[in-house]
Amino acid sequence: MAFNWQTFRTRALTAIVFVVVMMGGLLWNRWSFFLLFSVVHFGCWIEYQRLVQAFHKAYGTILPIHKYGVMLAGWLVMLYFANTTFVQQSLWLWLALVLVILILLADVISKRANIINW
Repeated sequence: MAFNWQTFRTRALTAIVFVVVMMGGLLWNRWSFFLLFSVVHFGCWIEYQRLVQAFHKAYGTILPIHKYGVMLAGWLVMLYFANTTFVQQSLWLWLALVLVILILLADVISKRANIINW
């Protein structure tokens, strides 16, 4: 396979744009950091859920509160560890814990709790 300059230029330009966006998000201010990692967090969760559903068809039948609640709980834990000053820091962890309990209750009430036993 020969070296393709056009592909190399395209990938190099994409990498430069990626580095500029990441460095800007990391170094500009607290809000750009928050926005960057929120987008990365939710994007990764959506991609993860698509991959899991491709391997386990039953994953597509879980409740939306479970699917999106896990995303939100992870985001709240991220806020807790980011040491934000948006609100009292321990509030994020408590909200995440309450959300996880609500997700489990919703699964039990809907009788879909057996999805955990794949």
